[in-house]
Amino acid sequence: MDARKLPDSLPGIDVKSAIDRIGGGVESYLHVLAKFAKNHAGSTAEIKSALAKNDAITAQRLAHALAGVSGNIGAGDVSRAALRLETALREDDRKAWQKRLDETDTRLAAALASIASLNTGAALTGADRAGKARTDFRRAAALASELLAAVGECDAGAKDLFAALKRAISDERYREDVAAAEECLEKYDFNGAGAAVRKLAKALAAAE
Repeated sequence: MDARKLPDSLPGIDVKSAIDRIGGGVESYLHVLAKFAKNHAGSTAEIKSALAKNDAITAQRLAHALAGVSGNIGAGDVSRAALRLETALREDDRKAWQKRLDETDTRLAAALASIASLNTGAALTGADRAGKARTDFRRAAALASELLAAVGECDAGAKDLFAALKRAISDERYREDVAAAEECLEKYDFNGAGAAVRKLAKALAAAE
């Protein structure tokens, strides 16, 4: 499939609204989808494993992270199911969380199938080759989108992504936006960082 001719929606994923929200263009969005599939395909299995060890805190954290990042990529069904699961776990309602876990697993499987249908792996390989022959703006936009996904799941590793993004940007026009994002990340203010990175991603995409 041509990466530049994505449908507005797929089963379990609102593609158009996610691209509009994240910024950075189609290729950057495909990077984000591929990362989601890589990092979260086993999320429900990890939650089940935590619960088998009576580790409800870890299970809640995993459900919360899945809800955040899936919402960011447009997988609203997964996000809502994961939020309901998180609530059931917090309330220690075993009957409810078993049902919600099954629901989340089903929704996640549907979203992953949609991502697989886009052949994101092949698209990413082409994008990486093309990026080397183009300007830093394309790479920076892709990094910004990945960073936004990391911020959405409150991932402490967002700082490493930000460091790479900062190195890729030499244009003084983006100094204030970069500084704003950095300040928020230093304070672990993921909401503020998300707003700053989203603004930066859109500016970088416009500059490509």
